[in-house]
Amino acid sequence: MLTRLPKLLPNKITNFFRGTEIDRIYDDLKLRLESFSEIKVETAGGNISLVVPEYAREWYSEGHEPILASDLTDNLTEDSVFYDIGSQFGFFIELALREGLETNQIHGFEAEYFHYRILDQQYSERAHLIHDWVGKGNDGSLSIDDYTHSNDPPDVIKIDVEGAEADILDGMKETLSDKKPLLYIEIHPNKLDGFGRSSNEIIELLEQMEYELDTSNHRNKESVWVPVDRNDENGTYLLRGK
Repeated sequence: MLTRLPKLLPNKITNFFRGTEIDRIYDDLKLRLESFSEIKVETAGGNISLVVPEYAREWYSEGHEPILASDLTDNLTEDSVFYDIGSQFGFFIELALREGLETNQIHGFEAEYFHYRILDQQYSERAHLIHDWVGKGNDGSLSIDDYTHSNDPPDVIKIDVEGAEADILDGMKETLSDKKPLLYIEIHPNKLDGFGRSSNEIIELLEQMEYELDTSNHRNKESVWVPVDRNDENGTYLLRGK
């Protein structure tokens, strides 16, 4: 029940308490009460070992986001700089390590204190970990454009931020224009609405920057990439920009 509590509350309430002392106390309590275990997750390129809370084991029981994992495996090279925005428990950091990326090439961004603590215990010496809200940059958040002024710019970016994806793109327009990294963005139409944004805004922004866009149901290993549909507001999907 404790782990499900934020999902039972309206977005406005959970957003209000994010980053506050109440949020920190809640996450410290979760860390004390949760049980953790190491699991093996099957992917197209081989198994990945991951430490997760017991309640999250079932998320990985049949692989994890197989379409995204497969496409990343195909596109990450030993020279890639990878930004994982919304790293959660580190699955895609682990995948990047398996593909031969070094510490200075992997940048994991995680705002949730509970998730960040788990990441820090597992990956503090194997990746750059950033505990901050990524966003526009003019509202107290960290913008990717500002971050790249003192760090290597990305070749590949994965974004999974439960509705804040449009704000993050607003804060990386310079990076998108100058570097044009390969993008994987988990789109949450219903959660975007809670931020006063829409999936069409994201599509229009990326098309203006001359990205070619397609989508997939990244949780279904039988799914294929199809052209983007501006009218698709019926559930979470993966948007790829090349």
